[in-house]
Amino acid sequence: MTDPRFDSGSFDAGLGVYTVPSTGLYLVSVNLHEDLLTAQNASLGAGVDPAFVVRRLSPVATDLASGQIPILNVNVPLVLTLRTAVDNASVAFAEVVQLNAGDVIGLFYDADGFTSALTITGEWSMARVGDLPE
Repeated sequence: MTDPRFDSGSFDAGLGVYTVPSTGLYLVSVNLHEDLLTAQNASLGAGVDPAFVVRRLSPVATDLASGQIPILNVNVPLVLTLRTAVDNASVAFAEVVQLNAGDVIGLFYDADGFTSALTITGEWSMARVGDLPE
């Protein structure tokens, strides 16, 4: 049976990867929700930007699309400086990408140094939307 979020039977639910059945243009859509499991008690560093990434795993690892977890960045002079992930937030993004038959695609959480535990729910999908331009 074909997973309704994917345009063919090429999604392996056990591995969480999609194998591209034919070369063309594909719409990748991601709609996720994250909840922090604990209150945040430390500010994130300036370069810490956790995100969800749709990545081609083979033949060559390549990031295809991404969406950053919302960050609250507050600076009240002489009182408070805080940079932290927003709790109970949604991350949604969509992108048309060029893929080749046999490419293996997956969705990943890139913590980028963010060490707090979180719960992630939601889904992603892939659908072929056209041929490559000639």
